Amino acid sequence: MKLVEKKLREWPPLLDSFRTYWLAYKFVESLKRDPSLNITGQDHLCVSMAALCHDLGGGHGPFSHLFDGAFREASGAPPYTHESLSILILRRIVSDPEIRAALEQYLGTGQEFETNMAFIEEIISSEKFDSNGTWLPRGRPVEKAFLYDVVANSNDSIDVDKFEYLVRDSFCAGIPIPFNKHSIERLTENARVLPDPNRGFPRICYAKKVADIVLSVGDSRQMLHNLLYQHRVVCAIEAMVVKAMTLADKHLSYMGDDGVSYNLSEVTHNLEAYLKTTDAVLRDIANSTAPEMAEAQKILSAIERRNIPVMIAEVECGPSCADSKMVSRKLREELGPDYDEGNIMVLARVMHRGLDGRSHPMTRVLLYDNKAAGEVVARTVDEEWLRLKTPREAAIWSICLYVSRSMNAEERSKVGAAFDAVVTRSGLRSPECQRRNMAS
Repeated sequence: MKLVEKKLREWPPLLDSFRTYWLAYKFVESLKRDPSLNITGQDHLCVSMAALCHDLGGGHGPFSHLFDGAFREASGAPPYTHESLSILILRRIVSDPEIRAALEQYLGTGQEFETNMAFIEEIISSEKFDSNGTWLPRGRPVEKAFLYDVVANSNDSIDVDKFEYLVRDSFCAGIPIPFNKHSIERLTENARVLPDPNRGFPRICYAKKVADIVLSVGDSRQMLHNLLYQHRVVCAIEAMVVKAMTLADKHLSYMGDDGVSYNLSEVTHNLEAYLKTTDAVLRDIANSTAPEMAEAQKILSAIERRNIPVMIAEVECGPSCADSKMVSRKLREELGPDYDEGNIMVLARVMHRGLDGRSHPMTRVLLYDNKAAGEVVARTVDEEWLRLKTPREAAIWSICLYVSRSMNAEERSKVGAAFDAVVTRSGLRSPECQRRNMAS
């Protein structure tokens, strides 16, 4: 284990799940310092296993979040998440008799084993309470609700999965962010479990002295989305990839274990078919000799040649206004016959801090006074402190206008003016969020 820890501390790429496992293991180990929590060895193992396996579904399918997000929407595929597929893959792995026998040495047999496996699956993805506040999971009682928040925290989004990818992507992309490896150590050391003051169930809370570090988690996420995940060039390329995959969808097929051939947008209906899809789908499209692939191949060729649309305008707006489809439709009406769908693209960027884009994570975080002499209680973050520390908005929402790189200056000016007219009439532009002209 010491060797594993040393290797993971070097933060090499391609070890995402192992790192998340290790962070979860160390986090629960730290919580176990409080004997009143009654964290058992099986509890510890199950949380660690959930961290290791939480992204099995993300490792398959083309481009993970792009596949279960933009491509699913563009192709009309049914809703799903790669977390739900992670659970299906985990069940498939555990169905192997040798693997199950090995796990039963630690997770018990019969109903005990089934309960522990249910716990692992519920950590990866599940609703915790119904609309009446009734505890739903069957893997562990509500007294151990805090264990569900180590890997995927639905209460305030502060969890080891986020810790891992923030530090990993900052390191690999060379983009400095406030949150770092030492931040993880500080949060792990200063986490403890206390009752939620409003709902009563036990939650992970943090010492007031590390409040700034907790705040930096959401700020760092938003920063990476702005500078990396949703960089203007990344957004353009992703849109091109989605279009190429959508055009190729009906001409790609993957055989399921039921003998049925599934199109790319249908592979989530059959796990065997889904497991055959990877990022290599672009290579399959590029190397295809089918004439139906020609349009998709043109798009992939344009990406390779860096013939990528350029952003010429961006308007920041509120969440209720960030409707790229509406703006695109109105822009088409504004330009009339001059609108060229092949040369104009409207995209939305949503850069939030980890929750739903409308709520700031810090409004949900619970802190405790690490200097309190008497009974330690959890409290929400002081509103005045939060107002001074961070912008009121939980997210940055914007609408972006892209045009073909080959479009001349006169045409760009005309399209840009039409875009200005549309966003102004639609009430998208606020006094604080003026249009930002981008270098073409």
